[in-house]
Amino acid sequence: MRISKFILTIIIFWSCSICATRIRVLLDQCQSDHSKTWTIESSDGFSLAGPDSEKKIFTKNKYLHVKNNKLGTFINNKRLRKEQIFICPRRGFFSFEDKQYDGYVQIRIKNKKVYFVNVINLEDYVFSVLRTEGWPGWPCEVNKVFAIMCRSYAISQLLTARKIGQPFDIGNTNAHQTYKGVHPVGALREAADQTKDVFLAYEGKPILAMFDSCCGGVVPAYIHVNGVSFEKAPYLERKYPCTFCKKCKIFSWSIVYGEEHLYDLFKSRLKRIKKIKNVEVIKRDKAGLVEKVVVSDGNKKEFLTGKQVYSLLREIKSFCFSIYKNGKNSFIFKGRGFGHHIGLCQWGAREMVRQNWDYKRILQFYYPETQFMVLRNGKGE
Repeated sequence: MRISKFILTIIIFWSCSICATRIRVLLDQCQSDHSKTWTIESSDGFSLAGPDSEKKIFTKNKYLHVKNNKLGTFINNKRLRKEQIFICPRRGFFSFEDKQYDGYVQIRIKNKKVYFVNVINLEDYVFSVLRTEGWPGWPCEVNKVFAIMCRSYAISQLLTARKIGQPFDIGNTNAHQTYKGVHPVGALREAADQTKDVFLAYEGKPILAMFDSCCGGVVPAYIHVNGVSFEKAPYLERKYPCTFCKKCKIFSWSIVYGEEHLYDLFKSRLKRIKKIKNVEVIKRDKAGLVEKVVVSDGNKKEFLTGKQVYSLLREIKSFCFSIYKNGKNSFIFKGRGFGHHIGLCQWGAREMVRQNWDYKRILQFYYPETQFMVLRNGKGE
């Protein structure tokens, strides 16, 4: 295949990086004038180097303590004189907060913040997040779907971060993709290896491959989306439903809240009401997702957005729900799906594999009009 403009863009972006296949994962950060300590461990010690220096400093210290305060940033009590430094274990992994990590640490000071970043090979990153974002006991074909999905999302985030000069490419929480370092599930390595370097693209650019656990049959095209532009990401505007997740255990759910308990959970958002007598959904989008809820004490009313309800009630699993009075003193919330209903449905993909769909067909079902591309040493094939 011909090398695309996108792949040439990757070459340009990554020619200035340490390694063309590495991604920078943010593990933690703090304001530059705040007190913070990070401790990393390596049984064989570390090597330290600045960004422009070929000279490395070696230490046999098992622990390195990175401390930040108003006076500056210090590594084992020696002040960091540059805006960034790379700290590499001399052999194997390094440990941080009871987890082990591949790659190395980059300490970066920028925009009055200190960033603690794990720089890691992209394929090792994909293998890692398959443990936390996938289902290790599922068939390899399903995890191949997830590997390409996670890799596509990561490359998209990487290019965006490099374009805007962000000191990291991707976060380590479910705001991006949950990343917890090294794990022992070898079966997931097989899924990563069998799809190595493969990602999904739309018009030559990597897609922001969003996903959730169970879509609940909601059609994404009908969703009134906050924070996602279907104009910029038309591959997320799927106009047909997923019907494959109907039999999964999280397709439908219900939660009961007593009046007093519900008030305690809502009270940070309620200014005029001291007791809840009724809660009702009063506005939905075309997909049926909740946009506005009214809470009343019998006389006064206050309004909450669907997003506020979702954040205040931790047991609520999606924005697709209804509320019913349950006797005199409680309410029952009944809903469908687990997540934001956009992109790939994991439980749907699992059922599709049961029905003998292969990973390519599944991905193109959930991300219409996308193409498969391959990244190999900075070249597209």
